[in-house]
Amino acid sequence: MLVNINKDLYKEIIAEKKNAVIEYWAPWCSYCRRIGPAYDKVAAEYGNKLVVAKANIDDVPEIASLNDVEVIPVFIFYKEGQAVDSIVAPDSKAKIEEFIESILAKDALTKDDFDIFAGKSDDNTKIKKIADKKHK
Repeated sequence: MLVNINKDLYKEIIAEKKNAVIEYWAPWCSYCRRIGPAYDKVAAEYGNKLVVAKANIDDVPEIASLNDVEVIPVFIFYKEGQAVDSIVAPDSKAKIEEFIESILAKDALTKDDFDIFAGKSDDNTKIKKIADKKHK
């Protein structure tokens, strides 16, 4: 589900360290209106994994300013309450999904990772790499 950001919801996302992707947009931005339907579909697909939201920069200029939004549309990914990456004016739903997946994949465990945790491997080097990956 796509949610509209207001000050309270933004504070909640940050305070509760939720994972979120927020599109900063404006109704007068023709490109924002063009990519909107694609983002609606992304929200339907990813709404159970993270907060998918929109922030109208005319309604919440202080939040846009806080995040140094200078160009719209810009999609900012928040991980554990911190902005970690952004993409400006993606040209398709696939680009938005690729952006989200690239960040989510950084936390994903591989089959080898599971084997290590299940005691099927004694490779201490891999254990350290997994720990390092999870704490970045």
